[in-house]
Parts: sequence; C-alpha cells; structure tokens
Amino acid sequence: MESRSKVPELNRRGGPNGTRPPEAASAVEDGSGLSDRQIVQAAREIITELGVDGLTMRTLSARLGVALGATYHHVPTKRDLLLLVAHELYDEVVLPEKGTWDQRVKKLMISVAEVVGRYPGMAAFLNANAADSMPADLRRRVFSLLEDAGFNKRNNDAVRGALFIYVNGVNSGTIKGGMPAGLRPADVKRMFQDGLDILLAGARVTLEEQQEARRGSQ
Repeated sequence: MESRSKVPELNRRGGPNGTRPPEAASAVEDGSGLSDRQIVQAAREIITELGVDGLTMRTLSARLGVALGATYHHVPTKRDLLLLVAHELYDEVVLPEKGTWDQRVKKLMISVAEVVGRYPGMAAFLNANAADSMPADLRRRVFSLLEDAGFNKRNNDAVRGALFIYVNGVNSGTIKGGMPAGLRPADVKRMFQDGLDILLAGARVTLEEQQEARRGSQ
C-alpha cells in the first residue's frame, strides 16, 4: 500500500502559523450552510481556470453564492486559503513504498509536479511558502525516507529543499512563461526528469562522501 499524507481539515479559528491550521477532513458549517470543504474545492476550481492571481475572496464568494463575510468567517486571508489548498494538493501526492530510496524520491517528485502543475501559480506559492505549505506528515515521511537511506540531518534538509525548489520552480516557470519555443510537452517532461536524475545523482555522491567521511573518522 502506498503512503499518503493526512487529509487536512479546516479549523474554524486559528490557522497555519498560529492563525488557522488545517488538521482533518470533515466539513465545518456556519449559519450560511457553507462548508470549509466547499470553500477549498471552489478555490481549486478558480485557480484551475484563472490561476492564483485570479483567485480573490470576492471571486470565491461569488462562485460559492454567499456573502463575502461568510467566506471570511472561514478563511481570514487569501494566504490562509492558499495554504489550505496547498495541503490538499500535497495530500494527493503519492510516496511509493517500494524501490530504492532514489527511485521512490523520483516518483514522489514526479507526482508533485503532476498534481501541482494543474493549478497555475500554485508552484510559485509553494516555493515562496515552503515552510508552511507542506503537511507535517508528508515532510516527516520524506525526511524518514532519506534518513533511512543514510543521510544526516544537514544533507537530508539540503536534498529535500533542492528537490522541491527544483520541481516547483520548473512548474512555475513553465506555466508563467509558456512552453519553450520548439519544444513539445513530451520534450519538456523528458528534460524535467533528466534534471531530477542529475539532482539525485548529486545526492548519491553526497551520501557516498558523507559515509566515506564517517568511516575515515572511525
């Protein structure tokens, strides 16, 4: 069975950095009959159509057919809303359980690219809010995967950071700038995966050097 991060639930009060942290999946309703789940799903639809820049609290309220105040009752700011969307997107990312550590990491990063790539502007938001946008469970699973492979904490953090910045950076640049001239989608996909292979090759070298240094100090 493949591992998945916990589905977030929107809290009525408080949020991702002490404002409104997402924690489980049940819908919460106020007097308007509006649920938190409806808000996030509507936000995802708008981002798919108009991108993150086209998502506003007013546009969201109009899509939901409720007063602007009802939306703010659930989500106080656009950033809070995007963090909730980010948690749901990362929840759809699959962390394979079989294969070597680098095979599993590569499949994970391809899954991130495919999921996030469907929502224009989200990749840039994820990179700009890396500390808050990834669910703790997914962060912990990736950390444990690299830790089990032998990476110390410093190199673990470096490898994870480089991979997610690369993947979301490629997604952000491709969506914002459009398809590079003369390249087909298949070409871009191949180049993206080649880039992942290069990063993972560097990670393997780092691991080997780390292990060699450890042996030399014994």
